[in-house]
Amino acid sequence: MKNMMREWKAFLQERTTLPVALAAISSTKKGQPILTKSKSLDADSTSMDSLNPEFAKKVLKVQAALRSLGYRTKLVTAYRTPASQLKKYKQGKSKVKFGKHNAVRKDGNKIVPASLAADLIWNNAKKGAYKNTPENIKYYKVLGEVAKKEGLRWGGDFAKSTPALAKFGIGWDPTHIEARVSLKKIASDYKDLVARATLMNQLKPDTQDKA
Repeated sequence: MKNMMREWKAFLQERTTLPVALAAISSTKKGQPILTKSKSLDADSTSMDSLNPEFAKKVLKVQAALRSLGYRTKLVTAYRTPASQLKKYKQGKSKVKFGKHNAVRKDGNKIVPASLAADLIWNNAKKGAYKNTPENIKYYKVLGEVAKKEGLRWGGDFAKSTPALAKFGIGWDPTHIEARVSLKKIASDYKDLVARATLMNQLKPDTQDKA
């Protein structure tokens, strides 16, 4: 068994250029669960379950506060796959190629979605959730105020690059809220966890050291 594992290591050292992959092999201890990617990583989600748990608690508080002010809201974007994020960027619908919607986390031996961003629209918007009506402009600003009280960042504070919104003093992404976490760290964690899970999935269970 150990000889087979050594052969795999030799093969990987010859074939891979991912340092993190080699680190994953060397740090895998006897009996340690193999990391695997959840199928949910391969599809966009509007589910609260695809948010980072601590961030989700804050989103729920934001929604509750908005309800008390007469705004019933709907979560329309939670986790987003990197491919989907890149598509949004190319379409001009996002300013980043990789963002907080793409965050993941380790849950036991699974890598699962853990978005640190959410898009909340006002359900009762009479002329459409994205129309810049006076009612929606008011909603955007209230969302921003409530989100910031929870320590979150509001997309209405982003660059004022959309003239129709800028004239109201609002940035280009007013339905968006996100955690105040370094995007660089999110990207690093994603690459580390997903690269490790992808590589370890290439090792069949009967080639692993048993406890």
